[in-house]
Order: sequence, then C-alpha cells, then structure tokens
Amino acid sequence: MPEHVSDDISGFYTLVLPRFRRYCRSIAGEALGDDLCQDVLLRALTDVVFAELDDRQKQAWLCRTARNLLIDRVRRAAREQNKLALLYCGEEDTDPYAEVETAALLALLPPEKQLIFRLRYLEGYTAREIAELLDKKPSTVRGELMAARNDLRSLLQDSEKENIP
Repeated sequence: MPEHVSDDISGFYTLVLPRFRRYCRSIAGEALGDDLCQDVLLRALTDVVFAELDDRQKQAWLCRTARNLLIDRVRRAAREQNKLALLYCGEEDTDPYAEVETAALLALLPPEKQLIFRLRYLEGYTAREIAELLDKKPSTVRGELMAARNDLRSLLQDSEKENIP
C-alpha cells in the first residue's frame, strides 16, 4: 500500500475512533461495544468499497455496519437461547403447537412490528433497549408495541369468532 494512503487511513481512524467507540458503547454497552467497534473496524479494513468512500460516507458506513452487526448478534443470541430452552424443557412440559401458533400469529404482523414484538415479549428487551437497537425513540417503540398488541388482539378475537360453532 502506498505510504500516503496508509497515512490517510491512520489519520481517519485517529480522528474517528474515539467517537465511533463511544457510539458502539452507547448502543451495545461497554464490553460488547468495544467488541462491536473492533469487528466493524476489521470489516472496514478488508472492504474494498470502504477505502473509496469519502470521510463522511466512511463514518456513515461504520455506524450502519455497527447497528446491523448488533442486530445480528441479538438475533443470534435469541436463537441460541431458544435452542437451549428447548433442550432443558421436558417434552411433556411443552405444547408442540404453541410455538407454531405464535409464529403464525406474528407472521400476520408487518415485519417491523414482528421484530419489536419479538424483542420485547419473546426475548425480554425493554422498550429503551429496543429503541437503541433500532435507532428509534422509546416512545415510538412503545407506540408500535401497543399497535402490535392491538393487531394481535383483534386477530385472536376474529379467530375465536370463526371457531365458535
């Protein structure tokens, strides 16, 4: 790599790193934020397109990539937690249709409401934590949760009416 390009990259990271690390820590907590920061910077170093962006675009790329990686980690952790829960539950204690029914009902919601509902009620995140993950205001998340609950309530009432002889 030419020396002037190396100087440009190190200068960019010197300027951006403290603020970017604070951003990562703000959305993911201190320890996970540091890991997230490191993962994103490694991706940036290996991404061919990243090197061609201007400084403003690079900062946006870093933040967007950090947010997406965090969402991926949250989803992965939830899947692993669900798998562990299934391993530790006795088969006689679980309703084999409950998970299918829940998935079918949630599938009727728009994708954004599904995600917020899952994070809050199935994975235990608070509205504030969800807001940080999705880059929204907590009040917006609470409003979308209320709308999702109302949608599910009306879907359940409609299905109960159809099942009554």
